Amino acid sequence: MLWHQKPGRRGARDKVHAIVARFLDTFLGCEFLERPGMESVRELLRRAARGLQVTGKTREAHLSPGTFSRFFKLRAGKTLPESVNALRIGRACELLAEGNGKVTDIAMDCGFRNLANFNRRFRVLTKLSPREYRSRFRETAG
Repeated sequence: MLWHQKPGRRGARDKVHAIVARFLDTFLGCEFLERPGMESVRELLRRAARGLQVTGKTREAHLSPGTFSRFFKLRAGKTLPESVNALRIGRACELLAEGNGKVTDIAMDCGFRNLANFNRRFRVLTKLSPREYRSRFRETAG
């Protein structure tokens, strides 16, 4: 969170609340945003390059973090972090199957900052380590 100060009446300063969220272009994998159907997301991110300000009814009809979390889980069947991790691990599976890149590089490319966390999340979703996944994929592929 970031707090800005703006001048108020008679030189007083009122606090203005702003939330800053930054995303790398590769936060969901290198080619994720190039997939069909992602045009509107690409356009939003392009327009948001210098920032977005939510105003009007959208800003006033906001959801609390708890309400959003319940809404998301109801619609998606899992929490937002679980959904993001599933997307990241799915991308990691593609990269492991396609090439010979280092597991550490793949983990970082898929948005994980910590190899141990990547390995843990990967095992939870696939029941295999990344190396085991790559080996089994290659055995079945031929």
